[in-house]
Amino acid sequence: MDWKHYFRFAPRANRLEFACVGALWQGLGLISLVLQTLVLENSASLSAGALFSSLLLSLAQLALSILMAWLAFASFSRRLHDMNLSAWWIAGYIIPVTGVSLFFQEKWWLFTLLGLIVWLFLCFKKGSPDENRFGSVTVRRQEKKPLLIVFAVLGLLFALGQTFYSRCVLMPRALAVTQQMQFK
Repeated sequence: MDWKHYFRFAPRANRLEFACVGALWQGLGLISLVLQTLVLENSASLSAGALFSSLLLSLAQLALSILMAWLAFASFSRRLHDMNLSAWWIAGYIIPVTGVSLFFQEKWWLFTLLGLIVWLFLCFKKGSPDENRFGSVTVRRQEKKPLLIVFAVLGLLFALGQTFYSRCVLMPRALAVTQQMQFK
């Protein structure tokens, strides 16, 4: 299959493809958080070299975040199409999850749990077996359940890694850098 397929919002994606691409963008999200930590640490120094490297790391992190978001929306869209649902259902996921994360920041685990439940549901829910309004079934190879489980668990571990890295590493470092800069 052509690699450009993974950047398209149509036609359809089976469970294994969704889990593979999902594990990829979850892993990219973890790398993006590490880059964000490096930017934060470099920005604490006021030297020209540190600021320039912060700028380069920020640009790399921005590019990675855009790539990750595009892959995520495209794979969610194709997966929903496989279940004969419009991609607009993504809004039904993003709006409540974003609302929970914005208004209930002390309940951050709720945001994580809700996102993981939806992602795992889409990994394991079978799609339409026949042609639907989003197209015919592409040549479906026999989905290998063990491989599906491996990629779903890998994506789950990367997602949990993002959550705990941001809570246990990134946020304390951001607080320390903020306090350090206040005293300069």
